[in-house]
Amino acid sequence: MENTDVWLSRIGTFVTIVGAMCSLWGWKKSRDAATEAQKALATVNYQRSIRDAGNLHGKLSTAIKSLRAIGPGSNEENVRGISLEPIISEIEDFIDLFAAQAIKPNNKVKLSIDSEKFCAEIRENISDLSDAKTPAEKLRTGRVLHAKILAIQPQIDLLVDDLTFNTQG
Repeated sequence: MENTDVWLSRIGTFVTIVGAMCSLWGWKKSRDAATEAQKALATVNYQRSIRDAGNLHGKLSTAIKSLRAIGPGSNEENVRGISLEPIISEIEDFIDLFAAQAIKPNNKVKLSIDSEKFCAEIRENISDLSDAKTPAEKLRTGRVLHAKILAIQPQIDLLVDDLTFNTQG
């Protein structure tokens, strides 16, 4: 009987050791899977940041192009027949997207712009533009808007370049 107890004890010990080894192997696989999931999440976030910065840059370019019709290269004669609604719509789309991107902590540091103040000023200028009655008022407000939006283009370009070429985000 003692011989059977010794063998059962040895088999039990062996099974316990094998179970512990399998447990360690499972722990390592789950740790590796968690690491891969973190890498995948970082990649998705990085790609999303690039997409968002690209969208912001695209909206900026569209807003600047639309403002050229009432910007520095225009005159009162050219402004007379221009409909302001599409221009205002493009600027509002840009400002909405800019405000959404500028509040993100990483972008706030990279842009180094007081986004709330900037957006408030642009919205006030948009209001002035929509209230403008004479071509001279439209031209003056259009030039102000063009200058303000054009002034932040370098920061947005740097943000896009940083996200595109800095793979660490």
